[in-house]
Amino acid sequence: MKRIAAIVLKDFQQYLRNVQMYIFMFIMPIGFTLLFGAIFSNPGNTGPIRWNIAVLNLDEGASGAVWMEELANNGTVILTTAETRDTNTLIAAVEEEQYTAALVIPPDFTVQLTQGNTPQVVVYTRGSQDVQDLLSAAFQSAAQVPVVFHQQANLTAAQYQEQTGQEGTAFGEQVLETMLASRKEPEITVEKLSAVPYNSYTQSAPGMILQFAISGMVGIAAILVEEKTEKTFNRIRGTGTSSLSYLVGHGLSFLCLLVIQFSVLILFGQFFLDLAYFQAPWSTLLVAGSIIVCFTAMGLLLGVLAKNMGQSIVFSLLAMFLFSAVGGAWVPLEAMGAGMQIAGKFSPVSWGMQGFKSILINAAGVNEVLQPVWMLGIFTVVFMTAAVILYQLRKEKS
Repeated sequence: MKRIAAIVLKDFQQYLRNVQMYIFMFIMPIGFTLLFGAIFSNPGNTGPIRWNIAVLNLDEGASGAVWMEELANNGTVILTTAETRDTNTLIAAVEEEQYTAALVIPPDFTVQLTQGNTPQVVVYTRGSQDVQDLLSAAFQSAAQVPVVFHQQANLTAAQYQEQTGQEGTAFGEQVLETMLASRKEPEITVEKLSAVPYNSYTQSAPGMILQFAISGMVGIAAILVEEKTEKTFNRIRGTGTSSLSYLVGHGLSFLCLLVIQFSVLILFGQFFLDLAYFQAPWSTLLVAGSIIVCFTAMGLLLGVLAKNMGQSIVFSLLAMFLFSAVGGAWVPLEAMGAGMQIAGKFSPVSWGMQGFKSILINAAGVNEVLQPVWMLGIFTVVFMTAAVILYQLRKEKS
C-alpha cells in the first residue's frame, strides 16, 4: 500500500508542475464548450422549422380531418397519423423522442364547432417553451382557416339552388357569414411532458468534458514512458512492486486528476451554463464515476503501449479525436448516418454522452443510466486487462 501511495504522490507532483495540464484540463474544455454551444444555439436555418407531430384524431365528425389537412398544408409541421388509439401510449412515444409532439383531437370536435362551442385540443410535447409557442401558433393558424365552413356553405348553396331553382351563391355567402360570426376557434392546450428546458450546451458541455479527459492521457502516458527511458521503471521493479500495484498506483493518480477535472467542469455547467446535472445527482455521480474509471484504464493501456514520448502523444491524440468524433462528442450521433451510429457504439464516449444527455434532458434516474454505466464497465475491463497483460509481457522481456 505504501508503494502505491508513493507512486500516486510522485505522479501528482509531476502533474502539478505541468502548466499545460491546466490549459487542457480546464481552459480549453470551457472555451470549446462555449464555442460549440454558440454554434448549436443558432444553426442559421432561415427556412421554416418543421416538427414531426403525431396526430390522434378521435373526432367522430368531419371537421377534425379537415383541420388536419389544413394543418399539414401550412408548411410548419409534418403530420404523422398515430398508430395507436391510446393517448397514454402516444404520450410514451413522445417521451421516447419518436415525435416532437402529439396532437389529440377529441371525439366531439365537430359537434362542439357545430354548436358554437370551443373544442378542447391537447398537445403533448417535451420541447422547450419556444417549441411550445411555435406549435401552438401553427395549430391556431390552421384553425383560423375556416375550410369546413366554406364546404358547408357551398353544400347549403347547392341544396338551396336545387330546391328553389334560384342561384344559390348569394344565399351560400349569407350562410357563411352567419357561421363565421358564431364560430368558435379550438382552444389549444400545450402540456409539457418534461420540466427540463432546452439548453444549447446540452451537447457541447458533456462532449468537451469527455474529449479533453481523453487528451489528459498524454500526461499519464508521458510519465510511464519517462520511467521506462530513465530507468525509473527498473528501480521501482527492484523494490518488489508487483505489476498490478505499479499500474494501480499510476491509475489512481490519473483517476484523482480526472475527479478534479470532472468536478470543476460539472460545477461550471451547473452554475454558469444552467445545465441540470444536479436534478439527478446520484445518476450524475454514477455516470461520471464510470467514465473516470474507464478513461483511467484507457490511459494506462496507452501508456503501456507507447515506447517513446512521441508515441504517447500520438496515441493519446488519436484516441481523443477518434473516440470523440465517432462517439458523438462534436455532433449528436442521431444526426449521423446509420453506419456512424453503429460505429459509435464501439466508442466509450458515445456511452458517456448517452448517460449525461439522459440526465440533462430527461432527468434520468439511476435505473435509467444503468445501460451506459454497464457498457463503460465493459470497456474498463477490456482496457485494464489489456494493460496488465501487455505490461507483464514487456516486463518479462526486459
